Amino acid sequence: TRFRHYVNIGRMEGRLARLLRDFRWGRMDDIFLHRAIAPGPH
Repeated sequence: TRFRHYVNIGRMEGRLARLLRDFRWGRMDDIFLHRAIAPGPH
């Protein structure tokens, strides 16, 4: 099963970097609290 986990691992770094760059990240409680308070469509 180790082999299965290492297949395509070289592409994973780029994918993770792109996700971190393209999206804003935060703690779940901060995100949902902000959405509950913010007016307008979500």
